[in-house]
Amino acid sequence: MKKVSILHYMPLEYYPPVTNFLNYLSGSKLFKLSVYSTYNSKNRKEYDSKRGTTIFRAKLPHKDDTVLVRLANFFKYNINFTYKIFREKPDVLIYYESISVLPALFYLIFKSRNKVKLVIIHHEYFSKEWYRTTAPIVVKFNHFLEKLYLYDRADSISQTNLDRSSRFAQDNNIDLNKLFEMPNYPPSCWSDNDASFSQTETNTIKFVYVGSLALAYSHLEKFCEWVISNKYDVLFDIYSFNIERSTKEYLESLGSDRIHLFTEGIDYEDLPKMLREYDVGLILYNAVTDNYKYNAPNKLFEYLACGLDIWFSKDLITSRNYVTEGFYPQVIQIDFENLIKESLETLKRKPNFKYQKSKFYCENIYKSVVEQRIMG
Repeated sequence: MKKVSILHYMPLEYYPPVTNFLNYLSGSKLFKLSVYSTYNSKNRKEYDSKRGTTIFRAKLPHKDDTVLVRLANFFKYNINFTYKIFREKPDVLIYYESISVLPALFYLIFKSRNKVKLVIIHHEYFSKEWYRTTAPIVVKFNHFLEKLYLYDRADSISQTNLDRSSRFAQDNNIDLNKLFEMPNYPPSCWSDNDASFSQTETNTIKFVYVGSLALAYSHLEKFCEWVISNKYDVLFDIYSFNIERSTKEYLESLGSDRIHLFTEGIDYEDLPKMLREYDVGLILYNAVTDNYKYNAPNKLFEYLACGLDIWFSKDLITSRNYVTEGFYPQVIQIDFENLIKESLETLKRKPNFKYQKSKFYCENIYKSVVEQRIMG
């Protein structure tokens, strides 16, 4: 049985791809898992694999804390969990993103240089420009250390798709043989097995958006204008645990009975049942950053699994790979900045379209990762 230690600095509950991966690994008798993370501060239901995985948590530094308190909590996380990893002596060490790097770095430098397999996993793609101009100082410093010591040492490094992998390799001069794609698909239990599913039987078209939301990084305003001005009967519901204050204030200022914001969000395992109540899932990201531009986001595959049509911004280059024609669920690229000119009738699902079940589920991806990157 391999001992696997996983460092995920941000709270697990905020990142379904990591909890899906933990669920998959926990179901195997090949591993003894220890996970190092932080407590969430948004009253989210705490993740528990319930399969014998040991999860250690520390306090997450909060933006309202003083700088000294934030630094103290950051160092406490890294010192405590470095100590625990030294005691654990893992066969495989996995960390997510630059923010999680320090315990892995200390262990590999001072304890074991050759025997431990190191796997680095990324939720996002952060460009050189982002690290130079936008990244917090702690993240910049961590990234400097991982470039200096860990990228060469790593056995495998993931990005979520090929576009991101190519750019990451160019940015960091990475051996392409180390890179692999680990897209963020939902589990197969999300599968919509009802092939008779079709767009709403009423005259109301119901749109839904799930996830983090900010005016600066989305086409939210243009879509809301379209909803309010539309001559058709349309509704727009937003479920977001993580929404900027100005964005929330904007939505509240609209005072529209067609637009509803649910700031308590919804737990991940409850999403499939909720999503099937809607007709169209929205991906409202713009392409302000390369991270968005070269992204096929989680929600694209989650909407697909639940049988929703999908509208995404034409600016999202990687998402264009999933555009469909002649069957449903439809995946349609939309010019949100000129949506006011669009007729809803031209975008609605056609009666003669046939149902095609999603093929994007995480288990096959994880099986390959385990066989080739962890066990191999």
